[in-house]
Amino acid sequence: IGLRSVMITGDHPLTALHVAKECSIIPHSSHHRSYMCNPVDLTWQPVAKDQKSKMVASFTMEEMLNEALLDESISLVINGQAYAKISD
Repeated sequence: IGLRSVMITGDHPLTALHVAKECSIIPHSSHHRSYMCNPVDLTWQPVAKDQKSKMVASFTMEEMLNEALLDESISLVINGQAYAKISD
């Protein structure tokens, strides 16, 4: 696909995202954006500091992968269930 894995862990996806930022795998910068995959329908939503306070649009797998390939300031966060569906 053209994407590379930088960290694989058994942690909850948001915990893994936090650890990746603390280890400088993912930058803390304000222009960096992270998106998490919904394993039910494989749509992507922005990861916000307060998930409950914002209603955000979701993106299809194709839209998100196209965006991530063009923009290095995007990190994709995925859990094992979603990864298994994508890998099939």
